[in-house]
Amino acid sequence: MGWGAAVFPQSTLVAGTAGALVGPLVGSALDRFGVRPILLSGLVGWSSMLFALSYLTGSQGQLLGISVVLGIAGAACGPIALAKVVAGWFDRHRGLALGFVLSAAPALATAILVVATDALISTHGWRFSYRVLAMIVICLAVPVAFLLLHEAPAARARSDARAAADPGGMTVLQALRSPDFWSVMVPTALVGGVANAVVGHFVAFSAERGISSATATLALSAYSLVGPVGPLLAGALADRVSGPRPLVLFYALPLTGLALLLVLGPLAAIPGMILMGVGFSACTGMLPYLLTRYFGVRHASQLFGIGIGISTFAMGGGPVVLGFAHDRLNRFADTIPVLLVLLAAAIGVSLTLRKYPAGAHERSPAANVGGTVST
Repeated sequence: MGWGAAVFPQSTLVAGTAGALVGPLVGSALDRFGVRPILLSGLVGWSSMLFALSYLTGSQGQLLGISVVLGIAGAACGPIALAKVVAGWFDRHRGLALGFVLSAAPALATAILVVATDALISTHGWRFSYRVLAMIVICLAVPVAFLLLHEAPAARARSDARAAADPGGMTVLQALRSPDFWSVMVPTALVGGVANAVVGHFVAFSAERGISSATATLALSAYSLVGPVGPLLAGALADRVSGPRPLVLFYALPLTGLALLLVLGPLAAIPGMILMGVGFSACTGMLPYLLTRYFGVRHASQLFGIGIGISTFAMGGGPVVLGFAHDRLNRFADTIPVLLVLLAAAIGVSLTLRKYPAGAHERSPAANVGGTVST
């Protein structure tokens, strides 16, 4: 298209911003109309925009317009909707189920499709590849969602309202005024913003610390590869403890990784980024779990939509702020203490997490029905 290197990445930023802005509205629609109609509409919209990308003409306005719709459609058929379904069905093993559905499965699918799409582009070109990806969504994801995806019965979902302060569950405004909501959101946003800032500038940061580009590349690959591990570990632990305090361990991992990187330099580049990757993915992966434990599933989609929006802005803003700081100071060394303080603050706030409300981690009566809902 004759575009500069910065043009196409803008589409990702635009899509992410659009998704974050509409997340609370999507959550409200999910709670009001149910998951299936919203999720199916999102899948159709997502597929349509993938197909539309195959007809790019070189207009940047066209690219960004498609990206806006992609972001909105992604919010409708992404983790907000899936988290509501999983939280409704799973109680005793909710943490592990959320970690698998929202993190492990997408990571595995991405790893497969990156290789497959690369081969497809090499043989048939990028336009044809976009059309194939669109057809995968229509032919696989839409039928599976239509035929197999069902929300838990209303009685089952209502049983988890015991996790809120009153029998009917907190309203969204009540939850937003609750210190529990911000005890979850603040450390999640801080870890996400700092981790993305470090990853976004890791190559340049590594050069300052005397870390070779080859080692930096391996460290970044390790960071990505351990992505599914964090939510699965955090979910498995969350299912085995009666409160949130042991989960503070995962908020401490990014600080440990960054500190090792600063002290040991090249020797700790890969281990440090592994710790940061596990901590980052665990913290973001625990978000829907903790919100449903504190506030139940009645308004889970709205709260998760708001949480996703806050996290997205933090993760998007982290690299930008660190980049501005570097441009002003001409080196990353002077910014590292600030990053360490922010990660320490995340740990401090996570220590304020209170016990789950009475009944939030107990097996609900509906979990005995049919013998399957208990999972």
